[in-house]
Amino acid sequence: MKHTTQLEKDNLNYAYFHIRILERNGVVGGCMAIINISGDIFEVGASILHPKNFYALEYPTSLVPPLKKLPLPL
Repeated sequence: MKHTTQLEKDNLNYAYFHIRILERNGVVGGCMAIINISGDIFEVGASILHPKNFYALEYPTSLVPPLKKLPLPL
């Protein structure tokens, strides 16, 4: 399946991009992976990494402590 997308660039010129989507099944989409935890099935595919997913956005900040600002040497 091939889609051609036209993006406006600088309001005057146009850039053309070709996006090729490879899908094993006849329909694009679905979960990318599932995992079984104690008999419960969870989707662990790309949907959990969506930019509007609050938990996906906040997870990295819980792993790394905030940086401290150090004074500049004179």
